[in-house]
Order: sequence, then C-alpha cells, then structure tokens
Amino acid sequence: MLDRNISAWTVSDAVLSREVTATGVRVADRDGYACSVNAAEFSRTRPGEFDVPVDAAAAGRTTAFDVRARTVLHESEPARRLAEDGASELGGGPHALALLGSLEVRARFDGPATVSRDGERVRVAFDAPTRVEFGFLGRATDPIGRVSAPPTPRGLAAAVTASGGALRTTSPARARPTMRRHPPRIEFDPDADAPARDDTPDTGIRVSVPDAVGDVLRVAPLAHYLGATVTVADAPARLRAPATNVDEPLEDGRAARVLERAFWLDALAWYGDRDRLDALDIDPGVADAPPTERLAVALDAPFDGVSLPEWPLAMYVDPTPDALRALPGLLHRLAHVHPAETTPLDGRELVSRTLDDFYRTTPGPVAAVEMENPRLRSGRQHGWLADGTPIDVFKAVPESYERPGDPVDGDLSVDVVLNDPGMARERDRVADVYRDRATDCPIDVTLHADLTTAELAGVFESDTDFVHYIGHCDEDGLLCADGRLSAASLDDVGARTFFLNACGSYHEGVRLVERGSAAGAVTFRKVLDEHAAQVGTAFARLLVAGFDIERALSVARRRIVMGKDYAVVGDGTWSLPHAGVRSPGVFTVESTDGGDAYEVAYEGGGVRTHGDYEPSPFPSARAGPSGRRETETLTASELREVLADADAPVVFDGEFVWSNAAVSRL
Repeated sequence: MLDRNISAWTVSDAVLSREVTATGVRVADRDGYACSVNAAEFSRTRPGEFDVPVDAAAAGRTTAFDVRARTVLHESEPARRLAEDGASELGGGPHALALLGSLEVRARFDGPATVSRDGERVRVAFDAPTRVEFGFLGRATDPIGRVSAPPTPRGLAAAVTASGGALRTTSPARARPTMRRHPPRIEFDPDADAPARDDTPDTGIRVSVPDAVGDVLRVAPLAHYLGATVTVADAPARLRAPATNVDEPLEDGRAARVLERAFWLDALAWYGDRDRLDALDIDPGVADAPPTERLAVALDAPFDGVSLPEWPLAMYVDPTPDALRALPGLLHRLAHVHPAETTPLDGRELVSRTLDDFYRTTPGPVAAVEMENPRLRSGRQHGWLADGTPIDVFKAVPESYERPGDPVDGDLSVDVVLNDPGMARERDRVADVYRDRATDCPIDVTLHADLTTAELAGVFESDTDFVHYIGHCDEDGLLCADGRLSAASLDDVGARTFFLNACGSYHEGVRLVERGSAAGAVTFRKVLDEHAAQVGTAFARLLVAGFDIERALSVARRRIVMGKDYAVVGDGTWSLPHAGVRSPGVFTVESTDGGDAYEVAYEGGGVRTHGDYEPSPFPSARAGPSGRRETETLTASELREVLADADAPVVFDGEFVWSNAAVSRL
C-alpha cells in the first residue's frame, strides 16, 4: 500500500494535480487528462532527477506496477516497442520505459523485469522488490514563463527563438506531444530589449526572414520545433545548418513542408518504425544523430513515397497584434501558419432554402453573419485568426489562447439549459448521452429550464466544463424567461465550453470566448428544428467520446444537409477528457457490389496526439502514427467484431450511426 505521507512526491502544482490513493497515485493535467499508477506493496523513497524536465515525480520500492497505456517504449536507441505481441522480458541493468496513455509515465529501474499487457493496462513485474522512479508528463501545460519583446519583426523573431526553451529535449523524442511544453507568453513592449532565455537550446540551426511580421509568423512553427535561432535580414527567408551544409529557401509554403519532414523523421526514428524508415532508405541509427544531421537527412529523404498522416492543424493568420498574442498557443499546437486569404462565396456552397416555415422560430431578427470562402491549404482541421467569417474553419479568438488554464478537479460538470419548451426532446436526448457516458468518465449533469437572464448569466459565469443551451437567439441575445441575455453583459465567463444550439448564435459565442470560454459551437443563421436536434444530439455524444470540439461538430453536422450553418468559435482543438487510451476516431463503411464484404476505413488522432503511435482497431494491423488513415476489406463477421469493441461513430453507406447501431445492421 502506498504510504499516505506524500512528501516523496515532487509536483509542479501549476501543471499537474495529484491524488494519493490506497494503491497508488492518480495524476491529472489542467485539461483533466489523468492516469493512475497502481504499485504493489509500495514503500516510498525520494526520486532523483530525470533526463528531461518532468511535471511530477515519485520513487519507491515495489514488486510490480501497472498503468493504462496504449504504447510502451523501451528508451534504448532507437526506442523499442514492448508487449505488443506478448510479454517482453528485460534482463539485468538499467532500463527506462515511456508508457504513453492519457499522460506519459516515465519509469526507471534496474532489471530483470517482465512487461505484459492485459487489455489497456500494462504491467511491469519484478522478481524481487525493486526501486522504481516515476516521472509524469502532462499534455496540457501552462506557458513556461513570459518574454518581453518590442512589437517589431526583430522582437517577434527573438521571441520565437526563445520559444525553443519549451522543448523538453532536442532528441527525436521531441515529436511526442508530451515532450513539447507550452512556449512562454509574449508581452510586447516598445522599450523592451530582445528577449533571451537560459533554457533556449543551441541546435546549430538558423532561420533568417525578411523584415516583416507576416514572414516571421510563417516560419515560426518550423523554427520553434527545430530550436532554431531566428534573425531578420534584407533577403528572402532561408533555413541554414552550417555543420551539415543545409541551405534551403523557405518561400511559398516551404516552411510548412520542411516542418513535416523534420517532424516525421523524428517520429519514425524514435519509435523505431523500420517499415517506413526502410521505405525512406534511412538507417534507424539516425535516432542518435544531432539535430543538424537529422535535418539534413529529412530534407534528402523521398517522403513523397511514404504514407503518413495529414498534418492535423492549419491556421490562417493576419499579421496583427491579436495574432501575435495567440502565437505561443499556435506553436504549442505545432500548427502550420499561412496567410489568410478569401474569395467570394459561391452561392452553390450553401443549399438554397425554401423551407422557411420549418426553421426554428425566433422572437426577433437573427444577427446577420456574412460568410466567406477561405483558401485552404493542407490540413485535417483549419482555424481562422483573421478578419472575416469563412466557412469550413473554426473562428479562432485570441483570448482563448492567452488565459491560463484551470485544472479540472473531480467530475466533469455539464449544464443543459432548455429555454424552449418545444425542444424538450432534444434536452432529454442529450442529457441521456451525458449521463450514459458518466460510467466511463464521471460527469455531473445539471438540467435547467426556463431560466431568467440572471439565472442564465449565473450558469455561464459558474465554473462549469460545458453548457449546452437549447433555445432561441436574436440580435439582442439569448432568449430567457424575462428577456434576452447578451454575452456582452457578462464580466467573466467561467464555462469552459458551450453549444449555443439556437438560430444565429455566432456573435454571442464569440463574446463568450472573449470573456472567458475556451471554445464553443454556434450557428450562423436560422436552422431547422429537427436538424438542430440531430446535430445537438450527435455533437453531445462525440464530445463526451473525446473528440475535440471542431471535429465533433464537423462529424455531427454530416447528419444534415445544412451542415455549413454550424461552426466553432475559439480554440477548436479543445476537448473534454475521455477514458480511452486511444484517441477517438471515425469508421467509414461501404458495402461492396457483391454484398458479402465491406470496405472499411478508420481515421483517429488529432492535435493532442500528433506525434504519438497508437494501436489499430483492426486486429491484423500494428500500431502506427496517430492520425493515419487505415483501410481494410472485412467480412460481415469480421466487421461486427471490430465495431463491437469500438465506441465510435460510423458513416455506414453514407449514413451517420453509432457503432452499436452499425453492428445491429450486420
């Protein structure tokens, strides 16, 4: 039993919270993602220093421990994946494991040991009581301090250089999301000197850019990931590593392509992905090489012939003070940064409306939103940090990237507000979704009805994780029993996220994010009652299943023809914590002509797991990069077996259903 005297635990309270239990410890990061380590007959000792900065640490003697993890890496060079096809035996000598699940657990001990898997839990057992040191790394971290810089291209370049200090390592392990902490916040001061930090790595890589803020923004993610020094020069942007004769232009989107090459080489090398490394004709020993050599190899490798996941996030950014405030958050998410460009919206992009009598009725005029057509680059998700309101992107709000996170403490809290009695069916359906999910991820659901303006204001101002509003909205705000509530009247919004399932709620959603929320789902204009109910119910189920808010809405709105009437405002990458060790994904199933087989595709992953390796839902497939698209041809019985083990949405012959409903069709 773990000693309840917790002095053996070293914890950064700004990053992780922890709870010592009778059989181990539970650690959670600020977004509520948690892991529990169970240790048999644990007698505590004091931990030492780890090779990378960790957010919490513990040590003690035990005969065995177990933790939920999708991947176990033996941190040899290159790393080896353990316990994938049975138990792995480790001999004597020092060992270092990385157990990757909701959080990352690093474990150091002297062997021998046996590493085995039972479902989602990994067990490490010893022949005798053995000292083990545990290090915990969160995915959601607060910024590592602040830097002050003049509001000029040179000041911004120096701030991007300083952002390299957020990397826990410059080894290939930096591809893992837990190895990249949040960069320092940037405070712009005309009188400030160029910032410098003692923890900024010296990788020998340099990036030079023209004297323009937009040029600095576009190279910033590449420079941050490489730990490069950024300078301003009277010449086109270039990437240089003199030690390995690297001298590359970075114009016309080249910075994004180089970032992908450098990132994927690191990921493949660290995870020891021999199949993909062989296809690239790269020696696995590249994992031992310094950053400059790995960069040179990545630039020369034939990546076009290797199947890898699409980059998870592309952001379209105007070079404005608002965008600069959000830059550290974009670097933390390793987003591609492109200029914001639009074209006039073709009327055919939106289905002609002839069913006005069926739209959700509104008490007054709906607030108008002029939508535009964005020029989108490569990426699974797209965010817009610029003027205008384009379709098919989430509308980023700078405030959502600036404010510090508040740790999730205890059960998730969900408030469902019904301010339209005619939509009681939607309220009941979404409430059931949240309650059903509480068995896997504890959720405290509170139902409200016919709230006054003061009561609804109290719901938004309270410290709740999600508000699902069902009702009406017009130019004056959200309809209440005694009038309208405008989010502009709220001083401080405590609700982390929300869904305003009401006509024309876009502007109210933006105001909620400006006043404290991280993100929310909204509508651009009038919506059909039944469509609103379908989207609302599907969105609720996807959100509690762990999908980030942008992808949850993107999948949910496939259920209706008028899906482009829905959008996300704020940080579209935000998600509720979920219980599974594998990121949520979507199955696409198409019946073959003969009817005796099915073409099945699966795509999971997201910004939070970019750089992880995850197991496949198909029994015959091995683990691979998170976010990859996998395809299989399966018989009905094989597909039934795959879907029976999944709690996931399925697009079955073009129709959105859940996996249990899909199984009943087979």
